[in-house]
Amino acid sequence: GGNEIVVALDAGSGTTRWQFSYAAPLLHDGYFDVWLNAAGPGPYATPLIAGDQVFSLGTNGQFHALDLQTGAIQWSHNLVDLFELSDFVAFTSSPLAFGETVILPLGSSGQGVVAFDQETGAVVWQSGEFAAAPSSAVLISVDGEEQLVVFGHQALVGLDPTDGSRLWRHPL
Repeated sequence: GGNEIVVALDAGSGTTRWQFSYAAPLLHDGYFDVWLNAAGPGPYATPLIAGDQVFSLGTNGQFHALDLQTGAIQWSHNLVDLFELSDFVAFTSSPLAFGETVILPLGSSGQGVVAFDQETGAVVWQSGEFAAAPSSAVLISVDGEEQLVVFGHQALVGLDPTDGSRLWRHPL
């Protein structure tokens, strides 16, 4: 019905504990998005549980922080509006927790990667511009140093997860 839904299930019984629904139409400028239609209606990102919160990213860039126990919304962002994105296809990257932040690649928008404060939703940092591919970022440790690795459209990029600065880039 044009909505995406986050559902929390009881691990023991499988019964629904709560659900959170929001509008997520598949139409863009009156047309079905071809990529979305070919891949199915989404969402594509796996929700993240960090502490007492659930972070959910919808196909059209609706990013929500929900209370783990009740599903009550704590904060949300429309990423398309917030970052003035104009050339995204769909949001597919799963959120990633790092310290007190939650990190997201911004898709093929060329806007790179962003980190939000988990508690408030405030932008903590935004990386330099590059077109991220539709994949999730991962954390790795190199010689004891944490690095955030993001697949780009034409390169694999390593970022400092504390401030988003570029550590390295390897062409693909």
